[in-house]
Amino acid sequence: MKHLRILSLMFAFALLAGAAHAQMPGGSVNGPLYMNGNPIYGAALSGQVLTSPTINGGTISSPTITNGTLNSPTINEQTIGTGIVNASSGYHALRIASPTVMCTTSNSVGASCAEPTQTWSPGFADTNYTISCTCASIGTNVPIVGQLVKASNTLVVNVNALTAASAQCAEVDCLAIHD
Repeated sequence: MKHLRILSLMFAFALLAGAAHAQMPGGSVNGPLYMNGNPIYGAALSGQVLTSPTINGGTISSPTITNGTLNSPTINEQTIGTGIVNASSGYHALRIASPTVMCTTSNSVGASCAEPTQTWSPGFADTNYTISCTCASIGTNVPIVGQLVKASNTLVVNVNALTAASAQCAEVDCLAIHD
């Protein structure tokens, strides 16, 4: 495994230097390395293991790794042009708002109500995810997000009144990331 790491690093340095192919002990690696369907540097990487590589700058679009493993990469800078997919098994973004009927607390300090149960699709593998919700838009008086009741595939957001007047959030926004 140690030799494979050394070979992989030699190959990576050769690519960074702009080599058309990489000379390695026992031979060389030739052929196209594809990213986003286009050959890069005219070299192929197949069946190799890269352990803790660092990628500085540049753009990687839809890379294909064949018979290889990329472990613990360090990406120093990432640009997200069109956003993050809002529903996956590791990340969810959720907005509860009209036309959903939002709950209204009773008119006492600390009164609570539950927003309708929301379903994660796809669900998380378990309840080991970190979630943050905020009352993004106030409906009436002084509401705050209270207790969050989570399951692997559902979420219930409770809203509390901070004053002795009934309170409502017009919109609740949540982000959840699996731990």
